[in-house]
Amino acid sequence: LNLVKTPELALQAALQPIERFGFDCAILFSDILVLAEALGYGYNFIDGKGLSFSGRISSKKDIENLNAECVCEKLGYVFNALKLLRNALPKKAVLGFSASPFTLGAYLIEGESSKDFPRYKAFMKTEPELFATLMQKLSNAVGLYIKAQFKCNADAVQIFDSHSHLLGEKNYWELSGKYIQAAL
Repeated sequence: LNLVKTPELALQAALQPIERFGFDCAILFSDILVLAEALGYGYNFIDGKGLSFSGRISSKKDIENLNAECVCEKLGYVFNALKLLRNALPKKAVLGFSASPFTLGAYLIEGESSKDFPRYKAFMKTEPELFATLMQKLSNAVGLYIKAQFKCNADAVQIFDSHSHLLGEKNYWELSGKYIQAAL
């Protein structure tokens, strides 16, 4: 996380593959969960356990308290790293990225690493209206974050829907895909 939060170090990390292999594009060095932290849910990596969050969303009030409008001001370090990378590579493609709303939701509800996200699955099933509200707020946050990356001259931004495997094919659009589209 220190590398992610220090733009000069993130730049060095992003440039290493370019310098070593001469690739024609560079990927921003960051983490898909910086948005979770910007929304008030800090995280750490714990040896042997995985991710651990400072808290988790467990109520309607927690969802109501999410403020997507402030994420970009809290993620200035990401945008500074992206600007440094763009300046260092004026003739190469620069790629940014974000977690999908669904993937962010999985971590924010679960509060930790999990193979099958039982809290999240139960939340989707028992609280469909709250789930939709959460996804709308996270779509807004993802959208703001992506737009800010393009303002820093990213050539493209990839959305990682890392936990879509929790969904069946017939449920994908309704529970994840449409929220990615809303973010765009």
